[in-house]
Amino acid sequence: MCRFRLKRTYPTELEITVTSEQIISMFPIELQEHPYMGMINRVWKTEDNLFSVDTVSPEFVEDLTAEKKYLKVKDEKLLKILRNVSRFRIILYYENKEDIYHVEKI
Repeated sequence: MCRFRLKRTYPTELEITVTSEQIISMFPIELQEHPYMGMINRVWKTEDNLFSVDTVSPEFVEDLTAEKKYLKVKDEKLLKILRNVSRFRIILYYENKEDIYHVEKI
C-alpha cells in the first residue's frame, strides 16, 4: 500500500498523508452533474499525462448515472495509475474554478 502527501493552498491550506485507497475513495477521476454547481470534472495530471474520463480507455469508465450524469474511472485503473506515478496533481474543475491538490508519493 502506497502513501501519499496531499497539499492544497487555496481556498484553504491543507496538508495530509493518505493511502492509495484513500485517494481512490476521496478523489476519484470522475465527471458528475451537480444540482447547484453544474458539471464537476476531477482529473489527475502529471507532467506528461492527463487522466480523465475522456482520456482513459472507455473499458475503464463506469457509467453510474441515475438522475444526474455520473461517470467514474474504475478503482482498478486508478490503483494502476497510482502505482506508476510519483508526483501528480488532482484538479477539480467546477463553476469556472479550479481546486488543485499537489500529490507526492512518500
